[in-house]
Amino acid sequence: MDACFSALTESLNQIGIDFGRADYFITHLHADHLGLAGRLTEKVLMSETDAKIIESFGPESLYEYAEYFKMNGFPVENAEKILNVHPWMSYSGNVTFIPVKDGEILNYGKYSLKAVLTPGHTPGHMCLYDEKRGSFFLEITYFSI
Repeated sequence: MDACFSALTESLNQIGIDFGRADYFITHLHADHLGLAGRLTEKVLMSETDAKIIESFGPESLYEYAEYFKMNGFPVENAEKILNVHPWMSYSGNVTFIPVKDGEILNYGKYSLKAVLTPGHTPGHMCLYDEKRGSFFLEITYFSI
């Protein structure tokens, strides 16, 4: 969404990040976590597991999901709305996913980040670990109702 894109780029500019030169590491394949990728870059780092899944995914997959929801009692009219409101249909960009293997080391200047596969939320959910500094980078999303 435009508001999200503006907020992200303004924040990156405030801390001096040239988002055009940055590498983007996505923790997992959900659209709400990689939706802006196509507006920021052409290449995204992501676990090889989730990269394979998302590269096989297309608009036709949404029809399969809608049928699955209907089969499990989801109201038919709501299941069909998914096809029109799903972020994949509206915000997907032309992004190449660069697969990262479990245990692979990503080097950025004085930082060496080890890719750690942490499946559960998605089959290929992945975090980064800076062993030298004892920092584990994971994505956390909070929902407020």
